[in-house]
Amino acid sequence: KIALEKLGLKVDAYYSSESNTNAIEISKNHNKNSVVFVDSIENLTLEKIVAMGPIDLVLGSSPPEYSSNASIRKSLIENKGSGHYFLYFNHILHLIRLTNKSRHIFFLCENSNP
Repeated sequence: KIALEKLGLKVDAYYSSESNTNAIEISKNHNKNSVVFVDSIENLTLEKIVAMGPIDLVLGSSPPEYSSNASIRKSLIENKGSGHYFLYFNHILHLIRLTNKSRHIFFLCENSNP
């Protein structure tokens, strides 16, 4: 949010699909309730995304739980740990593309492994 403000970009709304309650409280404290917290990423539906849209920028990151790329790949296959969040991120991007029609969508998915 700070980076977008410093760039002087006009933002109509900020949405967050955060599952960590501590991170939510920190965000609420820093952003003075200017961020709308939506359902968990696993429960976001096309209807919910339509209600938020149009969406131009999506940022995502998995929790930093794994120390090697091999364990990340394994978590994608076995749906354990944080690797499956990447698959949800990709699914959400697909849903946004469906609703955005001809609008561009920009995204960044960060790998935050230690």
